[in-house]
Amino acid sequence: MASNSPPHKKLKNDNNGQGVPAESNAAQDTVEDRQTWFIYTGQPKEDIPRAITHVTADRWVREIPGLSFSLYKFLCSVWIPAGTVQVIGDSAFHWCKSLTEVKFEKGLKIIGA
Repeated sequence: MASNSPPHKKLKNDNNGQGVPAESNAAQDTVEDRQTWFIYTGQPKEDIPRAITHVTADRWVREIPGLSFSLYKFLCSVWIPAGTVQVIGDSAFHWCKSLTEVKFEKGLKIIGA
């Protein structure tokens, strides 16, 4: 049975403490080479690596609080599967300059300012 989940990549820390793909050489790679998926679980104090490029909500997440992904400059896509997130808080993706795609399916009820 095929999965609708995005592919997962292991992360390692580069010299700046940022997560980069484990097979990556941070000094030589471009942003396009650093395709890194992150599964957002909504846990309090969740450590979200700054170098993620794609995020998807775990099936148990009902809310993405305000400012959760603010200033994530490499984040380019967000996927919210059906039946997961109902609320996206204010400025949850504020100043995500690379963000070009947000895909959400049935169930999203409130999107903050």
